[in-house]
Amino acid sequence: MIRKLLNLLLIFCVAIGILLGLTFFFSYLPFWKNNKIAYQQPTKLFRLQQQENYDVVINGASRVNLFSPYTNNDTIEKILGRKIFNLGKIGVGVVPNKILLQYFYDKGNKAKHLIQFIDIHSLYTYQINENSDFLADEPFDSRLLVLAFRNGITNAKLAHYYQNKFTFSWINQKPTDSSSTDFRVVREIDPEKVKKRIDNLYFDGVDTVAFRYYSKVLKELVDIAQANQTKVTFVLLPHHLGKLPGTDRVMALLNEIKKEKGVEIYDYTNEPFGLELFLDLDHLNSNGVTHFTANYLKPILEKEK
Repeated sequence: MIRKLLNLLLIFCVAIGILLGLTFFFSYLPFWKNNKIAYQQPTKLFRLQQQENYDVVINGASRVNLFSPYTNNDTIEKILGRKIFNLGKIGVGVVPNKILLQYFYDKGNKAKHLIQFIDIHSLYTYQINENSDFLADEPFDSRLLVLAFRNGITNAKLAHYYQNKFTFSWINQKPTDSSSTDFRVVREIDPEKVKKRIDNLYFDGVDTVAFRYYSKVLKELVDIAQANQTKVTFVLLPHHLGKLPGTDRVMALLNEIKKEKGVEIYDYTNEPFGLELFLDLDHLNSNGVTHFTANYLKPILEKEK
């Protein structure tokens, strides 16, 4: 009886080992096939090494993600004269931001400065936090899976994270031209489009219960960075959506964190950025990224050395 149980246990362990091996193989196959997929891919973790020292790590959502695609990452590193890692992802809030930052440190990486870009709506909605599909385009790592589980990412998104590694779309993904740029320009501010964009951002409206919870998460994110000897700065990017719902409550929270934890705040929401610097109503194009980096981000980093 004991021998049978031991045999079953051995078979189970071998099966798990084979499954994990296949998962790792398919997870990193695009990376190997494409000679280390370039900056413009949505994945962050193909490029994230271990035991690296960075001058600056930037974190946020899609508006921050645009600081890395095409030639943008090389451009901002050249302007700033600093080594940068961009954790920004499309369709995320403070919960995914916290998870990715913790994972960054768990791999033994260090950063002198965290620029945490703040999107007002990200503190009000579940859809881009626990229900975000931000892991789907990342290689599988059990450590990341555990972090996501502990931080409340839904079971459906956790399952998709794993299952997606065995799809043709994952295996056959290819890098785009890394020498390209994105100079698309928004032509006008259409009130109907502004309203539609705001409605799309606020999936759950201005949920005060959600706000209280995500306020706590943002404070935990700051604690994680500071525990790793990283200076933290909050930055709000310009946009053409007007004053967003829930702005006053978020700004009060940021000032509270500033008082409690010594975090600096730079609010550029109302800076006079022309439409020629935007690819849509709230995302900078390549020229906008360059302009913001040279005229706003660089002075922040110089000031807070």
